[in-house]
Amino acid sequence: MVRETVEPPLRYVPMSWEEWLALPESARIEWVDGVAVMAPQPVRGHQDVVDRLKATLAAALPTLVVVREIGVGEMRRRVRIPDVSVVERMSDEEWLAPVTPILVVEVLSPSTRREDLLRKAPEYLEAGISQFWVVDRQARTIEVLGHGGDRWETVAVVDDAHPSAEVALGEWGGVPLDVRLVLGDAEHTGAPS
Repeated sequence: MVRETVEPPLRYVPMSWEEWLALPESARIEWVDGVAVMAPQPVRGHQDVVDRLKATLAAALPTLVVVREIGVGEMRRRVRIPDVSVVERMSDEEWLAPVTPILVVEVLSPSTRREDLLRKAPEYLEAGISQFWVVDRQARTIEVLGHGGDRWETVAVVDDAHPSAEVALGEWGGVPLDVRLVLGDAEHTGAPS
Protein backbone atom coordinates (compact mmCIF):
# COMPACT_ATOMS: atom_id res chain seq x y z
CA MET A 1 0.00 0.00 0.00
CA VAL A 2 1.40 3.41 -1.01
CA ARG A 3 0.91 6.22 1.48
CA GLU A 4 0.36 9.65 0.02
CA THR A 5 2.40 12.34 1.72
CA VAL A 6 0.49 15.56 2.31
CA GLU A 7 2.58 18.62 3.03
CA PRO A 8 1.23 20.89 5.79
CA PRO A 9 -0.11 24.24 4.54
CA LEU A 10 1.55 27.60 5.06
CA ARG A 11 0.64 29.31 8.31
CA TYR A 12 0.09 33.06 8.56
CA VAL A 13 0.57 34.47 12.07
CA PRO A 14 0.28 38.17 12.97
CA MET A 15 3.60 39.17 14.52
CA SER A 16 5.52 42.37 15.21
CA TRP A 17 8.93 43.02 13.67
CA GLU A 18 10.52 42.63 17.12
CA GLU A 19 8.78 39.29 17.74
CA TRP A 20 9.90 38.08 14.32
CA LEU A 21 13.51 39.10 15.00
CA ALA A 22 13.41 37.12 18.27
CA LEU A 23 12.59 33.84 16.48
CA PRO A 24 15.38 31.22 16.39
CA GLU A 25 17.87 31.58 13.54
CA SER A 26 17.03 28.07 12.36
CA ALA A 27 13.40 29.04 11.68
CA ARG A 28 12.75 29.67 7.99
CA ILE A 29 9.94 32.15 8.52
CA GLU A 30 9.28 35.10 6.23
CA TRP A 31 7.80 38.37 7.47
CA VAL A 32 5.35 40.32 5.30
CA ASP A 33 3.63 43.50 6.49
CA GLY A 34 3.24 42.36 10.11
CA VAL A 35 2.54 38.72 9.37
CA ALA A 36 4.91 35.79 9.79
CA VAL A 37 4.64 33.36 6.87
CA MET A 38 5.59 29.91 8.17
CA ALA A 39 6.41 27.20 5.65
CA PRO A 40 6.89 23.53 6.47
CA GLN A 41 10.41 22.14 6.36
CA PRO A 42 11.26 21.22 2.73
CA VAL A 43 11.45 17.54 1.83
CA ARG A 44 14.78 15.96 0.90
CA GLY A 45 14.09 16.06 -2.86
CA HIS A 46 13.50 19.81 -2.63
CA GLN A 47 16.75 20.27 -0.67
CA ASP A 48 18.70 18.18 -3.21
CA VAL A 49 17.48 20.39 -6.07
CA VAL A 50 18.44 23.53 -4.12
CA ASP A 51 21.93 22.10 -3.48
CA ARG A 52 22.45 21.22 -7.16
CA LEU A 53 21.23 24.65 -8.30
CA LYS A 54 23.49 26.40 -5.82
CA ALA A 55 26.50 24.38 -7.05
CA THR A 56 25.64 25.09 -10.72
CA LEU A 57 25.33 28.83 -10.09
CA ALA A 58 28.48 29.04 -7.95
CA ALA A 59 30.55 27.24 -10.61
CA ALA A 60 29.25 29.49 -13.41
CA LEU A 61 29.40 32.77 -11.47
CA PRO A 62 32.65 32.69 -9.43
CA THR A 63 32.74 36.48 -8.84
CA LEU A 64 29.30 36.50 -7.22
CA VAL A 65 28.00 35.13 -3.91
CA VAL A 66 25.48 32.28 -4.18
CA VAL A 67 23.58 31.55 -0.97
CA ARG A 68 20.58 29.56 0.10
CA GLU A 69 17.78 30.80 2.31
CA ILE A 70 18.87 34.34 3.17
CA GLY A 71 16.53 37.24 3.78
CA VAL A 72 15.70 39.44 0.80
CA GLY A 73 13.64 42.58 1.15
CA GLU A 74 13.11 45.74 3.10
CA MET A 75 13.62 45.57 6.83
CA ARG A 76 10.50 46.40 8.85
CA ARG A 77 8.21 45.89 5.84
CA ARG A 78 8.92 42.60 4.11
CA VAL A 79 11.56 39.89 4.26
CA ARG A 80 11.28 36.96 1.89
CA ILE A 81 13.55 33.91 1.93
CA PRO A 82 14.13 32.49 -1.57
CA ASP A 83 15.60 29.01 -1.88
CA VAL A 84 18.69 30.43 -3.62
CA SER A 85 19.91 34.01 -4.10
CA VAL A 86 22.80 35.44 -6.09
CA VAL A 87 24.25 38.72 -4.82
CA GLU A 88 27.33 40.81 -5.56
CA ARG A 89 28.55 40.81 -1.96
CA MET A 90 27.62 39.45 1.43
CA SER A 91 29.53 38.79 4.64
CA ASP A 92 29.44 35.54 6.59
CA GLU A 93 27.58 37.31 9.40
CA GLU A 94 24.69 38.78 7.41
CA TRP A 95 21.21 37.22 7.38
CA LEU A 96 19.67 39.83 5.08
CA ALA A 97 21.12 40.46 1.61
CA PRO A 98 22.92 43.84 1.80
CA VAL A 99 22.08 44.63 -1.83
CA THR A 100 19.26 43.68 -4.19
CA PRO A 101 19.96 40.18 -5.47
CA ILE A 102 20.75 39.74 -9.14
CA LEU A 103 18.87 36.46 -9.22
CA VAL A 104 16.51 34.55 -6.91
CA VAL A 105 15.27 30.97 -7.28
CA GLU A 106 12.14 29.40 -5.86
CA VAL A 107 11.70 25.63 -5.94
CA LEU A 108 7.96 25.07 -5.86
CA SER A 109 6.37 22.82 -3.24
CA PRO A 110 2.68 21.97 -2.91
CA SER A 111 2.37 24.18 0.17
CA THR A 112 4.31 27.18 -1.21
CA ARG A 113 3.36 27.18 -4.91
CA ARG A 114 0.66 29.87 -4.66
CA GLU A 115 2.75 32.08 -2.37
CA ASP A 116 5.83 31.78 -4.61
CA LEU A 117 3.98 32.48 -7.86
CA LEU A 118 1.21 34.90 -6.83
CA ARG A 119 2.73 36.95 -4.01
CA LYS A 120 6.51 36.64 -4.21
CA ALA A 121 6.87 37.02 -8.00
CA PRO A 122 5.50 40.60 -8.09
CA GLU A 123 7.45 41.49 -4.94
CA TYR A 124 10.70 40.32 -6.55
CA LEU A 125 9.86 42.34 -9.67
CA GLU A 126 9.13 45.45 -7.58
CA ALA A 127 12.42 44.98 -5.72
CA GLY A 128 14.34 45.22 -9.01
CA ILE A 129 15.71 41.68 -9.07
CA SER A 130 17.07 40.96 -12.59
CA GLN A 131 16.06 37.30 -12.86
CA PHE A 132 13.60 35.01 -11.10
CA TRP A 133 13.93 31.27 -11.70
CA VAL A 134 10.96 29.01 -10.96
CA VAL A 135 11.74 25.32 -10.54
CA ASP A 136 8.80 22.95 -10.72
CA ARG A 137 9.91 19.47 -9.65
CA GLN A 138 6.55 17.90 -10.48
CA ALA A 139 6.38 19.31 -14.04
CA ARG A 140 10.18 18.92 -14.43
CA THR A 141 10.63 22.49 -15.65
CA ILE A 142 12.89 25.40 -14.87
CA GLU A 143 11.50 28.71 -16.07
CA VAL A 144 13.91 31.63 -16.24
CA LEU A 145 12.13 34.98 -16.00
CA GLY A 146 13.81 38.31 -16.71
CA HIS A 147 12.84 41.73 -15.37
CA GLY A 148 10.84 43.36 -18.16
CA GLY A 149 10.03 46.66 -16.49
CA ASP A 150 6.45 46.15 -15.36
CA ARG A 151 6.32 42.35 -15.73
CA TRP A 152 8.41 39.22 -15.84
CA GLU A 153 9.39 38.06 -19.34
CA THR A 154 10.27 34.46 -20.15
CA VAL A 155 13.98 34.19 -20.98
CA ALA A 156 14.19 30.39 -21.18
CA VAL A 157 12.32 27.25 -20.22
CA VAL A 158 14.17 23.97 -19.81
CA ASP A 159 12.31 20.69 -19.49
CA ASP A 160 12.76 17.09 -20.59
CA ALA A 161 11.90 17.98 -24.22
CA HIS A 162 14.36 20.94 -24.24
CA PRO A 163 16.75 19.95 -21.45
CA SER A 164 19.43 22.63 -21.65
CA ALA A 165 20.03 26.32 -22.24
CA GLU A 166 22.75 28.88 -21.68
CA VAL A 167 21.26 31.64 -19.53
CA ALA A 168 22.95 35.04 -19.82
CA LEU A 169 23.19 36.97 -16.58
CA GLY A 170 24.22 40.45 -17.66
CA GLU A 171 27.85 41.42 -17.20
CA TRP A 172 28.53 38.37 -15.02
CA GLY A 173 28.38 35.82 -17.81
CA GLY A 174 26.29 32.80 -18.61
CA VAL A 175 24.96 29.86 -16.66
CA PRO A 176 24.72 26.47 -18.36
CA LEU A 177 21.37 25.12 -17.21
CA ASP A 178 20.45 21.47 -17.66
CA VAL A 179 17.18 20.13 -16.25
CA ARG A 180 18.66 16.61 -16.01
CA LEU A 181 21.50 17.81 -13.78
CA VAL A 182 19.30 20.00 -11.58
CA LEU A 183 16.26 17.71 -11.26
CA GLY A 184 17.93 14.39 -11.96
CA ASP A 185 17.58 12.14 -14.97
CA ALA A 186 13.87 11.28 -15.30
CA GLU A 187 14.68 7.69 -16.33
CA HIS A 188 16.74 7.06 -13.20
CA THR A 189 14.80 9.05 -10.62
CA GLY A 190 11.38 7.62 -11.31
CA ALA A 191 10.14 11.15 -11.93
CA PRO A 192 7.31 11.57 -14.39
CA SER A 193 8.41 12.32 -17.93
